[in-house]
Amino acid sequence: MKQSLTASALQDAGMSVGQVEQVLKLSQPQQRLVLGRYRQGLLVRVHRGQQQLYCTDFLIKQLQPGKDVSK
Repeated sequence: MKQSLTASALQDAGMSVGQVEQVLKLSQPQQRLVLGRYRQGLLVRVHRGQQQLYCTDFLIKQLQPGKDVSK
């Protein structure tokens, strides 16, 4: 049995109150479309964050004693 979307679950997913209100007014097919797009946006942000972590780790390693950072 499928559960309908709840405002709490949508907010837990990171949606603003305004976004939640808009999604809850949509039909189920429209909700699936909007949530799919929202998920894609989250993945883009996660991947961007991963790249930033990799760059930060690289910089930390470069600053370890014995590393010449001028190269």
